[in-house]
Amino acid sequence: MSTPATQTALAKKLGLSRSTVAAALNPNSPVRLREATIKLVREEAARLNYRPNQYAQIMRRGRSGIVGIFHFGGLSQVAAQRAWHASQAIQSGGYKVLSTEVSWSPGGAKAGCEAMLDAQVEGIIVAGLNDPESEQELAALQKSGIPIVTLSGNELPGAPHVRGDASDAMYRMTQHLIGLGRRKLLLLASFSGSYNWAGAERLKGFESAIGTPLVDHFPRTRPSQPIGRVIKSDFPEQRFDPFHAAKAAMHQLLATSPLPDAVLCGNDDWAVGALAACREAGIAVPGQLAITGYDNTATGAYLDVPLTTISQPSEAMALKAVDLLMKLMSGQKLSASSRLIKLPCELVVRQSCGSPAR
Repeated sequence: MSTPATQTALAKKLGLSRSTVAAALNPNSPVRLREATIKLVREEAARLNYRPNQYAQIMRRGRSGIVGIFHFGGLSQVAAQRAWHASQAIQSGGYKVLSTEVSWSPGGAKAGCEAMLDAQVEGIIVAGLNDPESEQELAALQKSGIPIVTLSGNELPGAPHVRGDASDAMYRMTQHLIGLGRRKLLLLASFSGSYNWAGAERLKGFESAIGTPLVDHFPRTRPSQPIGRVIKSDFPEQRFDPFHAAKAAMHQLLATSPLPDAVLCGNDDWAVGALAACREAGIAVPGQLAITGYDNTATGAYLDVPLTTISQPSEAMALKAVDLLMKLMSGQKLSASSRLIKLPCELVVRQSCGSPAR
């Protein structure tokens, strides 16, 4: 294995001083050099696959110029969108990005924290925190003094948090269905454990819109006032088939009676699974049953029955989170109102709820 090229080696090979080589490789250097010298150094550096010594740069500048992103989204499209927008905003601010997908390996959070500390990142965006054990690892980064902002997911104690207002969004979705004449409404979502922020917020909005205690079973006759019921899928999630659990749960629901006349799913993947179950069972959507989703992933608009859903402001959320992080990194103190920021979500009406698209 060949020894990595260094500025000293480049200088010796080209017969130049190390300071000249350093200036030629630095586009922001105040040292003026002839274009021919700059070209010579950069071409030789490229030929030898020269890479700058990150740790040497940190020692000289006193900062790394790197911001970390902890991503807990796995294969989720909406989570990837948020992380992508955050990455773009960080790079627009003049920083490099060090990203780690925590959910892809056992001990991902611990390894990611060690990588962030080794790289001496100047700040961290935690996107979609969904694991209490990872929270303990992240607490070590907080103790080191690295500014952290959480983006969607669960909150990290002491860190500013930006998310979509899921409770308000589900309230408005439920009210929309009630306004269309739906009276027996069922929320199908994940409520696994006390750490599931998303499920808890959706449930809160649903209950508020229904306005009466939830029931275990629907009556056979059509009630005059809306009635709400909640079930969660007991079928295990499959990493590469996010539709399976909801489809299986929906088949189980359709085998019982009386049925709801609207099913509000906790995300679009579950709505797709629910739609598939209805299609296989011969249940007409939206004629017999309305189905709605949450997240406004690209799939929903292309279904045979386009999906009514909730669109989260992913880009606005990411930009706000990065803005708060940059302020913390610059030493600014944030106001109390910046500790929890909820951005409004948008109701996207399509045919699956029984009203014309708009």
